Amino acid sequence: MPTYRHARPAPADHLAEGQRWPNGRLSDDAPLEARHAQQVAKRLHYHLQGHTNREIARAAGITETALSDLKRGRTWGALPILARLEAALNTDLWCGKTHHPDTD
Repeated sequence: MPTYRHARPAPADHLAEGQRWPNGRLSDDAPLEARHAQQVAKRLHYHLQGHTNREIARAAGITETALSDLKRGRTWGALPILARLEAALNTDLWCGKTHHPDTD
């Protein structure tokens, strides 16, 4: 089982060549967690429509950088950040919770 204490590629680094995050196709060998991170990013983009990063970051009690990095696939995110974003946006972002046909 992999440990996450060591440096590893960011979720967006698992995109197939020429693809863009978060809607692009992942490489065939992308790990499961990259697929989950991509679904979270898609849902985040969808639910942020009509809101600024600053507004949602403040409401969630996180930095704009943390929000931006999660949206852009630069970071894997953390459960406390996801939980705060879900509360601020009043929605589920984690891909195992609820099916979102507009973003899946």
